[in-house]
Amino acid sequence: MAPPPVEAKVAAPAPTYASAEAAQAIADAAKAERAAAVDAYTARVRDCMHTFFATRCADKAREERNTITERADVTRQQAELFVRQEKARVHRESLAAENARRDARDAEAAAARQAEAAQRPAPGNVGPAAASQRRPGADAGAAPPAGAMAPSAGGRSPAASASPFNAPAASGPARAPAAASTGPASRAAPGGASISPAEQADNRAAFEKKQAEAKAYAEKRAEERKENEDKRERRRAAREADAAKFNTPAATPATPPTQGK
Repeated sequence: MAPPPVEAKVAAPAPTYASAEAAQAIADAAKAERAAAVDAYTARVRDCMHTFFATRCADKAREERNTITERADVTRQQAELFVRQEKARVHRESLAAENARRDARDAEAAAARQAEAAQRPAPGNVGPAAASQRRPGADAGAAPPAGAMAPSAGGRSPAASASPFNAPAASGPARAPAAASTGPASRAAPGGASISPAEQADNRAAFEKKQAEAKAYAEKRAEERKENEDKRERRRAAREADAAKFNTPAATPATPPTQGK
């Protein structure tokens, strides 16, 4: 007669736990149950040695021990797997929150730098206050134009009442500042500024270059963090798949019936 086919075992669904602490408590209880089963088996085998059917008694005790230890091992493995998964999830969430806070701080710093750069005056733009402060000094140091004379004690200029035909010719020293303004001093900062417009333009170009480099670096770091998170996720999925494969009992293939000769 052919032996009956063996039914394939169906894996039980994974249990659910309220929290990682509850799962750890279940794992500890499973460890204690396994240790108690091993101790009970040792004591029972010692007692079986004084009975008539000692071998049968020891075999029965071994079967009970194996049943209890296998069930305890499965329970402990499932609980410990849940604890590891929960710890990994908490760690991933903390890393994501820290990355979000760092990105927010970087964005706020970049916005503050851009606002500060926008508030700076444009090159060559002098406000009314600077112009009013510069005008007296400039007027005092500048030579009077050709054909003009200093005001008299009475407050009236002789050039205003004199005929244009009687205006004296401009001397050499009086025309020296006008000639000097066309030389290299034309690159000097207007209105007594500390740096020239050309230097201000160079500084602004260097600042914008550094801003672009900082933005590119921040984007590169974000891409690296995303790639590392994806790698960790794939490794975690692989570990979970291996653990599930290890915990699932292998199905015994059905033995085909043999034909009698």
